[in-house]
Amino acid sequence: MKPLTLSGFVITLCFAANVDARDLPSIAAEGYCLEVAEYEGGNEEVYDGCIDLEKNAYEHLMKHWGAVPEEIKKHCVAIAMSGGESYSVLEDCVGSTTAEINTSPSGQEGHG
Repeated sequence: MKPLTLSGFVITLCFAANVDARDLPSIAAEGYCLEVAEYEGGNEEVYDGCIDLEKNAYEHLMKHWGAVPEEIKKHCVAIAMSGGESYSVLEDCVGSTTAEINTSPSGQEGHG
């Protein structure tokens, strides 16, 4: 198995930002994926799969970032940047935090 390196196939996750996603942070997910792959013994398939997940998370966040409340953005960006930078961690945090707020008794006020 050849060692994983970033040189030669660096995937840049910084795409052109649209108006709704101007404040979506720039995350260096390649390093996160390299760490994940190294944890799995340097598995290149794990790295490639992680990069795919990061790209998908980035694209989803770009579409919906403008609708995310500021307090959730701040909370989730802090989580996504701790312990490695990851768009998939950011996306999971936004989804779970939003769901938690929407299912809490105070989040249901005015509904129904």
